[in-house]
Amino acid sequence: FVIDKAPDVITLTHENLNKTYDGLNFIPPTATSLSNSTIYYKYFYKTDELCENEINAPINAGFYTLKIYTLESTNYLSAAKLLNFTIEKANLTNLTQNLETIYNNNNHSININFNGFVGQDNISIGTITYSTNGLDYLNTNPIFKNVGTYTVYYKAEFLNYNTITGINQIIINKANYTNITH
Repeated sequence: FVIDKAPDVITLTHENLNKTYDGLNFIPPTATSLSNSTIYYKYFYKTDELCENEINAPINAGFYTLKIYTLESTNYLSAAKLLNFTIEKANLTNLTQNLETIYNNNNHSININFNGFVGQDNISIGTITYSTNGLDYLNTNPIFKNVGTYTVYYKAEFLNYNTITGINQIIINKANYTNITH
């Protein structure tokens, strides 16, 4: 007579794998199998529906699939679970402020400032574009020199952080002129 192999069953500590970007490698849930077999983990981009192009444990924001599996053994069939998960983009706090100054024949521009970066991340990892009309954005921060009130629109885009848009003003006031005669 023939004894069929038993199906293996994988049990996970949790199946909600979603997290917010934290700059660290994704850590899979603890898994056990009915057969006490070795548990294997493979990661794929969620768009790789056939799970053919394995990637390293993801760090960056995106959509992924985790394949958790065991190999067939003498007494058990192999088992596998596919779990989709998302590493969400993190939020930054916009600390950019209006600039008010007195005319001094110098150039003035908005100083973009964000808080909340993870680890070694900083503002230089993003792309910031600027506009003076809210429609046409360029990579150059506009510079103002003459007396007036100027509006600067900006958009900061990052791989692992939510996009920030903002509107700030540069106000250049008239200089006080004192006529001194001797």
